[in-house]
Amino acid sequence: MSARSVCANRFAGVPGFPPPAPPRPGRLLAVRGVAVGLACLGLVGSCRGRPPAPRLPTVAEASPEVVVANYAPRPLRLFPDHPAEGTARYIILGSEHPGLVAAWRPLAVVDRRPPPGYLARAGTLAWVAGHVVASEWADGRAALLVYDRDGRRPSRVPLVPPGPCMPEGAPLLQGDGQSLQGLLRCPPQRQSYVFRADAEGKVERMVQAPLAAGLLHAPEGDYLLGERTVYLLPTAGAPIEARPLGPPMEPEAVELLLSPAELLVVDGQRGRVLRLSRHDLSRRAEVRFPVRQVQRLRAAYAGDHLLVVVAERRGPATELLGLRVPLDGSPGGAPLLLGTGPADSDHEVAPVVDERVRALLVRTHPGNTGPVVALVKLGF
Repeated sequence: MSARSVCANRFAGVPGFPPPAPPRPGRLLAVRGVAVGLACLGLVGSCRGRPPAPRLPTVAEASPEVVVANYAPRPLRLFPDHPAEGTARYIILGSEHPGLVAAWRPLAVVDRRPPPGYLARAGTLAWVAGHVVASEWADGRAALLVYDRDGRRPSRVPLVPPGPCMPEGAPLLQGDGQSLQGLLRCPPQRQSYVFRADAEGKVERMVQAPLAAGLLHAPEGDYLLGERTVYLLPTAGAPIEARPLGPPMEPEAVELLLSPAELLVVDGQRGRVLRLSRHDLSRRAEVRFPVRQVQRLRAAYAGDHLLVVVAERRGPATELLGLRVPLDGSPGGAPLLLGTGPADSDHEVAPVVDERVRALLVRTHPGNTGPVVALVKLGF
């Protein structure tokens, strides 16, 4: 059967695809069949069709959930915590219950060990030295809000860049336990500033960088997610830019992860993982995974594969799907249906060091008597 017939039969009845046409004799049919087959590949990713239907996970793949709070904080974060005594663990952090004095509070402590050197996803909150640091953008100015250990009273520390900058949006923050890395965006000047601050918000270093929307700190420097590419600002030497990665990427649907030798750009909008060398950002491989309408993506590195959890839009609600994405490009199996929720629900994923549990998932969803925050251990 020609490539045209395969694609036509596969997508018969789908809007935009015509019904199968009767075959025509001659060489022209073969040429047209190849052309239509290639068009099919370009339009829908491949002739393999839509992503497989999700299935329910086994207990080994996703544990029964544990409710840790009976309201839905916004935002919801999962941070590694490094106490002065004892082993590292995780803190589930959220906004305090409405009506109470504190702004933030730890919802739960999870005694699961994060991998060495792991940093939580950059955002407008960070957990540093046992307290919260938040970023602020008000009246055209950016600042850090350093909270006390009770999460009540913040000290405001203005961020003053060394050059021209009209900031837009709260800066991104990423904590490493005792200090902060940050990204201050200046879109009118088509540039950013990357800074380092101590646990009290005192800026120790601030350097100019390309305009970016994502940040990942590493021992070799800072990786920045641009509109169409990725940059590395090394600790020493000139900045490195990857060749263009394609159309613009939505920050909420992209995750930057590290393997021992590679930077992994997990792009939920296009269902792909770009494997780039940590040395020079050269492209090593591209791995595909099935997605539909991704609203939010979170992922964790698990050695030979990634655990990817996406929130996909289903009318007024979302479905939370778990994907096992092998980094060698082999099939990862059907998606796992991890839950459903309203469009404004939230979730976070973080890796753990364990033989059976690969990652932790925290999410908000409606409970029997109202919204809840739930914790699930993932093993797929």
